[in-house]
Amino acid sequence: MVRFSFLPSGDVQGVREAWAAGADVRSLNAEDDSPALHTAASHGHLDAVEELLSRCGAPASQQRPSDGKTALHVAAEEGHVQVRPIAS
Repeated sequence: MVRFSFLPSGDVQGVREAWAAGADVRSLNAEDDSPALHTAASHGHLDAVEELLSRCGAPASQQRPSDGKTALHVAAEEGHVQVRPIAS
């Protein structure tokens, strides 16, 4: 597991730096046991979601191991409607 501590705050620069340093964005975030995309989506950080999908190649269809939910499911559950069109 990787520690993506910058994701809950939506730090896009942190996403870019981690990706540039070789972090695997498909890895689980040690802080919440979710893929990076799920963490960004659950907090409603549209810019970070877009960065993870477009530049870093995070798979939109990746499921969270604990419950099988995609980032789209997580965003919808948390009421982050602005994320739904991007994460689908």
